[in-house]
Order: sequence, then structure tokens, then C-alpha cells
Amino acid sequence: SVPIRNLQFPSNWELSAARASTVARVFIDMGIDQRLITVQGRADNDPVAPNTTKFGRAMNRRVVILLDKTKVFDRQSGTFKPVNETHTPDKPGPSAG
Repeated sequence: SVPIRNLQFPSNWELSAARASTVARVFIDMGIDQRLITVQGRADNDPVAPNTTKFGRAMNRRVVILLDKTKVFDRQSGTFKPVNETHTPDKPGPSAG
């Protein structure tokens, strides 16, 4: 790990959180409701490669996006509700012919 310490980022933790927040901002700017987004900075706590090489450090500068398909956001109530497996509005109906 190469520690960072400056006025903008006192540690790798703040840098990691800023990177994650930047990605969240892209989704918000695309129209995704910000209540649906959670941001988490991991700093150097979850590496996928050794930080001993330039390539390894580049691999560890990443953002992971997780989608929760077990709940759906109900805009009327403003809450998350379990997905009703019988209600699939995007599922095409039987084809005619």
C-alpha cells in the first residue's frame, strides 16, 4: 500500500470513499434515485492483488457495484419491499401465432 496524506485526502480511506462517491454521482446524474445507492470505501482492506507492484496497485483501485435483486423500491411508500416472484411486469407474455 502506498499511503496518501494531503489536505484533500488525509488517508487512503478518504481517497477510497471519494472514488466510490464519484461513481455514485454518475448513477445519480443518470437519474437513479440516490436513496437506492450506498457508498462504501474499502481503502486497503480488501485487495485483489498485491500492492507491491504498480500493476497490483492499479488492480486494487477499483469500484465494485452490487445489485440487490431480493428487494424492489416502492416509490409510493418510499421503502424497499421483497420481490414478488409472481409479479414480473417485464416478462413477455405468450407469443401470438
